[in-house]
Amino acid sequence: MMGESMAEQQGDKNPVAEQLMATVEARYGERLDDKDRAIIRAGIARNLANTEALAAYPLANGDEPGSVFRAYRGE
Repeated sequence: MMGESMAEQQGDKNPVAEQLMATVEARYGERLDDKDRAIIRAGIARNLANTEALAAYPLANGDEPGSVFRAYRGE
């Protein structure tokens, strides 16, 4: 449906989140307990939601940045 996030469309099981969690499990699984896994899952979900929000912002290739860097020259 339109307006729903990827997580909402997939239900509780977001395939991207599941893949990322599988990678974490493969690398660090023996050192993680259930509390660690819950914290990591929450972080992955938060990062994916932030990514989705940024991707939804309308931005054209030619849009300028909000601020311009000017080096301090000690003047």
